[in-house]
Amino acid sequence: MSTNRNNQGIVHAVLSAIVFGLMPLATQVFYRWGANSVSSAVYRMLPSVIILFFLLRFYYHIDLKVSREEVAGLALTALGFSMTSVTLYSSYQYISSGMATTIHFAYPIVIFIAMNWLRRYMPKKTDIFYITLVALGIVFIMDMRGDGGMNTQGIAFAVLSAFTYSAYSILLEVKNLKSLHPMKLLFYINAFSVVIILVYSRVINAPIFLGFDGVQWLMPVAYSCIITFGASYLYQSAIMKIGATKTAILSTVEPITSLIVGGVILHEPMVLRQIVGAVLVLTATTKLIIRK
Repeated sequence: MSTNRNNQGIVHAVLSAIVFGLMPLATQVFYRWGANSVSSAVYRMLPSVIILFFLLRFYYHIDLKVSREEVAGLALTALGFSMTSVTLYSSYQYISSGMATTIHFAYPIVIFIAMNWLRRYMPKKTDIFYITLVALGIVFIMDMRGDGGMNTQGIAFAVLSAFTYSAYSILLEVKNLKSLHPMKLLFYINAFSVVIILVYSRVINAPIFLGFDGVQWLMPVAYSCIITFGASYLYQSAIMKIGATKTAILSTVEPITSLIVGGVILHEPMVLRQIVGAVLVLTATTKLIIRK
């Protein structure tokens, strides 16, 4: 791996994490306007799919054909990507965005374990120690809400989002999609994800919110473009350059951003135990993967 490619991957991973960390702010605005988690997930992707289609056809002049093997890989990857949006956004309705994002950040550990299992590597005692610290940190976070209680449903959604995002990240690396143009890869993952979410909305009978008023319609477009081009594209680029494991650990900037946004802008309560839990998760994850 060249030094330049490695440095680009690092920068892309950190910038992606910062943009992703701002995501709860826009999502909470959608909720105040009457949208639900499924609608927020659709609007995260649909406007960008339309823009990407025209960019690929008329600016990059790229053929949109893909092989059957690539379709299968894209569909599986999109399943993890789309369900992450639905589950993480759903968690925001029950617990604070800072807590949800920090629980979601168990995903670097899931990626670490899964990738080492795929490579037939046996974790050492030090690895188990750090994983235990992560579990302890999540327990600290789970016990904290603004009212001092715990919402099991919100926590379950956040934990599930960690597993779906892990699946998305791992599949993006192992499904051999590196030959696709980055914008083409971004287009298909978002397009497949929109279809999956729309089917999911029909299954659970959750209609897509269409009640934006006038200029409010600009918000979903801006939101989709910022997240897609400023976060998802950079995250996918980082995985292609430095791998899923390194990208995951560098993405620990995200929960720090979300906690700051939640506390300073959304006025969500932050207490000592929650902060200690977040520090445990981030420190243990960092130590665990840096060892490798």
